[in-house]
Amino acid sequence: MSNARRREVTSALGTLPIGWKLRVLYQLSNYHDIPESESAMQTVVQVMCQGSASLRALISRQEDKLQQHNLNLISEKRRNRNPGWMKIKSSEVDLCSINASWNQDTRSLICRVVNRGQGTPSKIIGQFVAFLLAYHRARVKQISIFEV
Repeated sequence: MSNARRREVTSALGTLPIGWKLRVLYQLSNYHDIPESESAMQTVVQVMCQGSASLRALISRQEDKLQQHNLNLISEKRRNRNPGWMKIKSSEVDLCSINASWNQDTRSLICRVVNRGQGTPSKIIGQFVAFLLAYHRARVKQISIFEV
């Protein structure tokens, strides 16, 4: 799958019915044939929300539900530190992790996918988005996935 096609598919997630979204994400999460030249790119997942409560704080209190989606909360912000952040790793993917921070002004969760070596971020992104749609669907207005 080319980069242009992958961007086209992920940008269309906002307009598809939920069943199709999950199917597309599942297919993307099982796609592993990415050339080495693309492995150095960083991926950002931006989650636009409604409501004023921090989605990052809500997710950090749901470690058991994260583990059901094969995700582990590795670390979280320390007290009196702003802005808040957290680090999530997949129990299935060794070389990828997600660094997430909450922006109160825009009510958005910014997740930077850290990819080391030849690991592919698609699986951890699929697991994380599936978690968001399973437990926070009412708050999520838009999910954008793009490469930086």
